[in-house]
Amino acid sequence: NNINRKDNFNKSIFLLSIFFSTASVFLVFISLFYREDVLQITKVLFLTLSILSLIYLVFCMNNFNFIRLRVLFVPYFFFLFLISHVVNYFSYEGILQNQMLFDNSLLSFHIISSLLSYTLLTLSVLTSASVYLLEKNLKMDYSKKLNLIQVFPSIYESEKITINLLYLTEFFLFIALTTGFIYSTYESSYLDFLLNNKSILSMLTFFLILILLINKFLFGMSGKKIFNFVLTSFLFINIAYFGLKFM
Repeated sequence: NNINRKDNFNKSIFLLSIFFSTASVFLVFISLFYREDVLQITKVLFLTLSILSLIYLVFCMNNFNFIRLRVLFVPYFFFLFLISHVVNYFSYEGILQNQMLFDNSLLSFHIISSLLSYTLLTLSVLTSASVYLLEKNLKMDYSKKLNLIQVFPSIYESEKITINLLYLTEFFLFIALTTGFIYSTYESSYLDFLLNNKSILSMLTFFLILILLINKFLFGMSGKKIFNFVLTSFLFINIAYFGLKFM
């Protein structure tokens, strides 16, 4: 509860907790990786959570503002951890593996860049949510203000972090779309990529974030509008990467 810049002990304990959590989830992923009775979506979920935790740990070590946003990040990680275990619980034996993970170098590069874009967009959702909550809290009466939000970084810092994360998201999403297109031309045809639901939703996400960044640069945007744009993008990419696999 009481972590600040000068309190190195509490900060170290927090960082060690994130490190061991990341390592534990990665070990779970390794234990499931070679099993043929586990759904690929389960493996991807645990790998995603590992990458997400690792990126968060690195950002926390370099920027204290990410530690200040722990009130949003830690519950979300716990929620994703529970979802991963629920999906794993409902995995069943005798699943036909059409494509093993990382059995092709180009496909591996596509998977990693896709997961990086997803995790960075996830971080963007949480940081933009902090901007929205801070702006909303400012408009409330003093008696109704939420004290918990006071630990967040300033609106300026949170918005700056969100925009930088979105730039990184666009970069990795562009790489993911490019490698996906190249892989599809090798395996089948470029039309399979262009007409694929996952590709269409990913491209919609890319252009939606691009519109947000251009709008923000030229005209400026409120925290609520940024949050709505990022949340919509996050919804699209979740349907593309995970939702379609359950349908």
